[in-house]
Order: sequence, then C-alpha cells, then structure tokens
Amino acid sequence: MKKSILVFLAIASSFYVLTGCNLFGNVDNEEEVITTVDLTFVDSSDVSNTVKAIFKDTDGSGGNAPTQFDDIRLMPNKTYTLKVGIFDESKSGKKEDIGAEILKEADDHQFFFVKNGVNLTVSYLDKDSKNNPLGLQTKWKTGNASQGKVKITLKHQPNTKDGNIGTGSTDVELDWTTKIE
Repeated sequence: MKKSILVFLAIASSFYVLTGCNLFGNVDNEEEVITTVDLTFVDSSDVSNTVKAIFKDTDGSGGNAPTQFDDIRLMPNKTYTLKVGIFDESKSGKKEDIGAEILKEADDHQFFFVKNGVNLTVSYLDKDSKNNPLGLQTKWKTGNASQGKVKITLKHQPNTKDGNIGTGSTDVELDWTTKIE
C-alpha cells in the first residue's frame, strides 16, 4: 500500500512540474515576458498633442541591450492622460498584449510611479474590483520646467495588494528620463 502511494505521489509530482498545474486543475499564474512598454500621453487641453515614449527589448531581460528607450518629454503646466501599453514581442511576427492580462488580473497588479527631480504629480484613473489603484491609465500634471527621472514599476501582488511598492514581485521596472520643457 505504501509503495502504491509513493508511486502515485511521484507521478503526480512529475505531472505538476511538467505542466505547471496542480492536482486540482488550477493553472498557476505564469510570469509574462514583457519586452515592450509603450507610454502614450494625451494633452487634455489639446488631444492632437500626443506624446509617445517607448521602451523595447525584444529578447527580454538580460541578453542584448534594449533597442529603444525614449525619454519622456512633456510641456510645462499641462495635464496629460497616460495610457500604458505592455507587450510581449519576443515571438517573431507576434505582438501579445500583456496589458489585457494585467487588466483581467487587476486585483493582483499595481503600477507605481516614483518621481525624482521632476516637477509633476501623478494620479490614478483606473481601479481594480476592490477600488484599489491599478495604473494602466493615470493623469500627469506637469509644473514648471524640470528634468529628472520617473521610475515606473509594475508589481504582481496576488492576494497581497496593499498599495505598497515593497509588496509582491516586480514584473517590470524602468527608470525613464523625464523632461518638462
């Protein structure tokens, strides 16, 4: 009897390791590959004034250096709506929208925006089902001309989302040079 149980456990463990599933059929959340972050800022007083800043590293973290990492360049004393696009472009000919997955799992994710030396305020425009901030859409109010960095961090916080950047694991973290001029 003991031998049968051990054989069953060995087979079940192998199945779990190979498939990423547990014995009850639940699929574990896989960490997504994020190769591209696309920031689109729209001026609230002039929607034709759109600013883009893109980070692209198609081979993913490690390996080759990013092929694109734009500065964020905004005008002083303006209000912008930011939409964050998150993509996986590691498979040739395919651009997977990771943002849709983040939105679907909003209760477990939050973007954080940490400013250093740049004159602006950031406020969240979207929330999860528990009314906690998400950050795929935010409002950026710029002040007078300045230059610095904005660190944009996406945290994965399953069952622990608490508005704290130190909680959970980091899905992506980028230090954007930001110029208000």
